[in-house]
Amino acid sequence: MASASKMNKHLWNNIVRLKLLAQPNHPNRFVFDFNPFGYVDDDDNDTIPTEPNEIVITGRIFPNSEVYKKTALRIEMKLIGEYPEEPPVVRILTRVYHPNVEEDGTFCHDLLNNAAKWHKKGLTTLAEVVRVVVEHIDNPNPDYAVNYDIGDEYINRRAEFELNTFPGMSSQSEKLKRIHTEVTRLKLLSPTSDPPFKLERSPFPDDDDDDDADGNSKTATPKSTEPTIEGLIYPNSKIYETGAFRIEIKTIATFPFDAPEKKAKWTATTTLVDVVRAVTAHIDHPDIDYSLSLDLGREYMQNRSEFERKALEFVKQHAISRS
Repeated sequence: MASASKMNKHLWNNIVRLKLLAQPNHPNRFVFDFNPFGYVDDDDNDTIPTEPNEIVITGRIFPNSEVYKKTALRIEMKLIGEYPEEPPVVRILTRVYHPNVEEDGTFCHDLLNNAAKWHKKGLTTLAEVVRVVVEHIDNPNPDYAVNYDIGDEYINRRAEFELNTFPGMSSQSEKLKRIHTEVTRLKLLSPTSDPPFKLERSPFPDDDDDDDADGNSKTATPKSTEPTIEGLIYPNSKIYETGAFRIEIKTIATFPFDAPEKKAKWTATTTLVDVVRAVTAHIDHPDIDYSLSLDLGREYMQNRSEFERKALEFVKQHAISRS
């Protein structure tokens, strides 16, 4: 076992480093709830811990990912046995839906569960432990999943995973607020913006009247159970640049956790402005890997001039004039 004086000196240095993580803009922010040398605000208290065989530090971390950044998680670092030669035991005290966190909050990471890797890293600081925890909360590692179902859901059904992570978003009122925010963003676009778009039909009645009689912001009830948005996109490629094209975006029951059309890169934070940008880019740059017509895809690859001739004819006949 490490001597009490050696362990206390090492621990005191670690406490000082942890205090430096409390800045609001620190990427691995950590705020003490309790430290073994006395309460955080009492900087003159340098009392030596009376139980060196088991020392507990608690505090809050602030993840950065879109999934978890809205919450602070309370964690516990328990220093036992041969610390600092052995890694601390870390638990997430705040209940969190995560493939690497057990039901009792035990946090699974190879650095903390593998004594050999801990030794290889040298005397790893507790600030480094906090960094590892924050990084691993933000970026789950399904290879070390302690819950197979959540790990499988994270890999294969990401939208469902995010829905379970944010149970509050499942309420209809939260969905309507999100859709109304998205429509407001779309209204700010124009034929010359990035991306170029003109909103033609909103799912909300009286959408131009965003405030109630008292001047307070309001969220109206959409006209249907599957709010649908229509508008014009303005491609930039030489084939399609002379016309505008009307598109429809229908938000399904599980929006915003599922895309209007399910795509692998969709996440709960993807906006409808992102959808407009993706559609416009996809019109300008066809992707034959997602070709709905084998003949058109083959023609685009093997006879580009003929494809462009026919596409220009379609633009002349069917596109909406930009003037």
